[in-house]
Amino acid sequence: MNKRWRNVGLYVLAVITVIFIGTSVFDKPSTESSTKTLRYSDFIEAVQDKEISRVLISPDNATAQVVENDGSRSEVNLAPDKDLLKILTENNVDIAVTPTKLANPWQQAVSSLIFPVLLIGGLFFLFSQSMATSCK
Repeated sequence: MNKRWRNVGLYVLAVITVIFIGTSVFDKPSTESSTKTLRYSDFIEAVQDKEISRVLISPDNATAQVVENDGSRSEVNLAPDKDLLKILTENNVDIAVTPTKLANPWQQAVSSLIFPVLLIGGLFFLFSQSMATSCK
């Protein structure tokens, strides 16, 4: 009976480890298929040609969501350009900055500690089981 619980514990530990690694590797933010990516030079040209009506700047990842005059949306990776705001205001483009997204500190602490705790707990379980069987 004791060996059965040890095997069940090992399988549970293996499944939790696979789920944790799988979610951390494969959990990518979903991108909408309707947005296209613009090059920065094309973005500046479109602003100067008055084809852009609004820009939503995201300071988290240095990108901006661009709303064109026809309503279509695009995304552009922003370059460190000190004249960007000047170009946007000269061409009457609405500028908005999205708020930064901060994760809950408790969630960050738990997610960073769960794998080491499971690993140490699993090793402790294995060593205690091996010591128990070697002492008999």
